[in-house]
Amino acid sequence: MAPRQLVILRHAEKPDDPRDPDLSPEGDARAQMLATLIPRRFPNPDRLFCAARSRHSNRPYDTLAPLAQALGMALDERYADDGYAELAADLLQKPKYADKLIVICWHHGHIPDLALSLGVAQAALAAAPGMVGLGWDPTVFDRFWILDFSNGRISFSSVLEQ
Repeated sequence: MAPRQLVILRHAEKPDDPRDPDLSPEGDARAQMLATLIPRRFPNPDRLFCAARSRHSNRPYDTLAPLAQALGMALDERYADDGYAELAADLLQKPKYADKLIVICWHHGHIPDLALSLGVAQAALAAAPGMVGLGWDPTVFDRFWILDFSNGRISFSSVLEQ
């Protein structure tokens, strides 16, 4: 009952001011670029998810909003940043996500936990480029994590956006 494929990415670049919840100009440019890149690399996504906006960060939403607009799709932001386990359970158990291509944008601090909750092996995460131990390198903004469920089991890869 799992999705066919999940594409997970970190939100785009943030400003130098840690109190600013929005994207930096570089992040805005990346979000615009992703609005054309994602449909080319992953045609016809069925659903778009991002961590819910909060007083601390709008960045996952702002990263995928141009894509959602370009595709004429809703951007589902009902899961809080720390609600990754609930998102994972819903994606793996609810029939409406079965055999779908789903794009997810999240905060780097919880992306590894989200992947683990989706069934990615800890050893695979630790070996992924852009990781520091079992944490996403905070300087990395340009990777897609691809979780493929099409063979009845999960395969994981980490690839550069470009």
